[in-house]
Amino acid sequence: GSGGELVPVYISPSGDKLRSRTEVMNQLGVKKPQRTYPREECYRRARNYTKQQAEETPLPLHIGPLTVVKLGKIDHEREAFHDAKSLWPVGFTSTWKDPETSVLYES
Repeated sequence: GSGGELVPVYISPSGDKLRSRTEVMNQLGVKKPQRTYPREECYRRARNYTKQQAEETPLPLHIGPLTVVKLGKIDHEREAFHDAKSLWPVGFTSTWKDPETSVLYES
């Protein structure tokens, strides 16, 4: 820095100059911990996102042989329908038509 101030620098084994903690953590392969939210906050965020998506994307939504018929509802009190990384909305409905056999699968 200017004016005689000391600026800490980490030199990696490969000779790279790393000037911040974030750069050091990235160099070491340490990922920043993900923020965790209380269950009610997660439910509120998921509900709002689903509501926004439903308003922006009319159903049924056709994506190739897949059709999303109904998005369903987020039920935060039923632990079988969510985990730390995924949500399985109650009432979600989709269909998929196998292009080779024309068999229609429903979920």
